[in-house]
This record gives sequence, structure tokens and C-alpha cells, in this order.
Amino acid sequence: SESQRDRSHPTLRSRRRFQLAYMTALYTSVKVREAEVMEPASVTKLSRGSYREEEVIGAEAEMLRAVSWRVCPPTASEFLRHFFLFVPGWRRHGGGGGGGGGNGTG
Repeated sequence: SESQRDRSHPTLRSRRRFQLAYMTALYTSVKVREAEVMEPASVTKLSRGSYREEEVIGAEAEMLRAVSWRVCPPTASEFLRHFFLFVPGWRRHGGGGGGGGGNGTG
């Protein structure tokens, strides 16, 4: 209805702002959950230049304020997976894909 649309959030009324919010949510979730770093420049590239890095950073700050910075922290297993990436000499064992790990030398 007309009155319901008038009360909707401004982000939902603007296609451009909605797309920025969507891409920023993707960016933030990758940043929080994945080992690989995703930069705001990646969002700029994905959007074919529709959004500047500053817009992504500003939208992320706005989103985090809106949820009072309550984002799900990594699970213990996610933390350990990231942690062991930085331990010298540690090799992944298992993890699917068949095979028995390293070559046994060294």
C-alpha cells in the first residue's frame, strides 16, 4: 500500500542504495568469515565502478552501527583454521580430496 511504502527504509526505495547495501553486506561477510582479505576496491571492481571505495566504507560503518556491531564472531574451528595459516611449518592434513597429506620428506 501507499502508506506502507512511505514508511519503508530509504535504502529500500532507492535501487542504487539497495545495491550498495547488498554489496557492502557481501563485502562485510567475506571480511568477517573468510581467510582471504577482500578490499573495498574489490566492491568497486565488482560494481563496475558504480560505487567508490569511500561509499563502501561508509555503508559498512552505517550497517555496523545499525546492528550495534553485533556480528557473529568466528566459531572455534574457523578461528583455528585462520590461526594455523600463520603457524610456520604447519601443513593441512585431511580436508577431503583423497590422498594422504604430505610427501613424507622433510
